[in-house]
Amino acid sequence: MYKQHNKKKQLAIACAAISIITTKQRKKRSQWVKNWKLDKSKFGNIPLLSEIRENNPDDFRNYLRMDSASFDVLLNLVGPKICKMDTVMRSSISSSERLIATLRFLATGNSYEDMKFSTCISTSSLSYIIPETCKALYDILAPQYLKVNYLNLSYVSDKI
Repeated sequence: MYKQHNKKKQLAIACAAISIITTKQRKKRSQWVKNWKLDKSKFGNIPLLSEIRENNPDDFRNYLRMDSASFDVLLNLVGPKICKMDTVMRSSISSSERLIATLRFLATGNSYEDMKFSTCISTSSLSYIIPETCKALYDILAPQYLKVNYLNLSYVSDKI
């Protein structure tokens, strides 16, 4: 009887020790979004662009490689295709932010990792946004500005 009680006591101590060790080794829970990314009105490129759009149109043109009127036309054309809905969990990235991030990426060639600081958009989100916006730009602009549809070249090469 004494041996059984001693074994149960040792088992309880071992379980408690394992429990204490594993709780100390648990990783601290990460945040959904970093704090500096939450305050886009302070750190993002939207406030910068609205400021230089009003006061320095040449800087706006240099930043996005187009004037504000062309940007507005492009946003009106592609905006409905790249617009996402807000959810209960968080608000979506606006179509203007998506277009600005894509145009800035195309203008500079910076990496997504570098772009996350100026756009306040995560690298993984940028990796979806930029190709999706580029495809939307192609779909909208190709029929009007390209004489040949490069996506259907396989049909032409099969006939030759």
